[in-house]
Amino acid sequence: MPLQSQTIVDAEHSMKCQLLIQALRSYGEVSLRVTGTSMWPALWPGDRVEIRTTGFDEIKKGELIAFTRDDRIFVHRVVRKDLDGSAICITRGDALPVDDPPVRESELLGVARVTEKVPRTFLSRLRQTVRYRLLSPVLTRTRY
Repeated sequence: MPLQSQTIVDAEHSMKCQLLIQALRSYGEVSLRVTGTSMWPALWPGDRVEIRTTGFDEIKKGELIAFTRDDRIFVHRVVRKDLDGSAICITRGDALPVDDPPVRESELLGVARVTEKVPRTFLSRLRQTVRYRLLSPVLTRTRY
């Protein structure tokens, strides 16, 4: 199941993604915290990545790239790059069994690199999972 399609994107999340994309296009770089597990074990929830705009022709196989799709932002690894007639990258989350749909140049945000990692212990992993996956929706629903 590529790109974790089961995740529901609400209006607030969509607006935050659009603001981040605008900031990236204006300033050339942004930093964000990872919330998903599709890149585990290379990226854990809570890790911070920096995204820098880059030209499509500068992307190399094996690099982490950020792209936008369906009002979400993804950071996945480039597994191959096809330039035969159309500029596309094929990406995959390290923890996912199948490739993502092709990433078009218009969806590309830039190259991502890890700038901060959370402690790599089982307990910290459990805390991050609980914080990002379970508590966030509960806290969001209880605010008035």
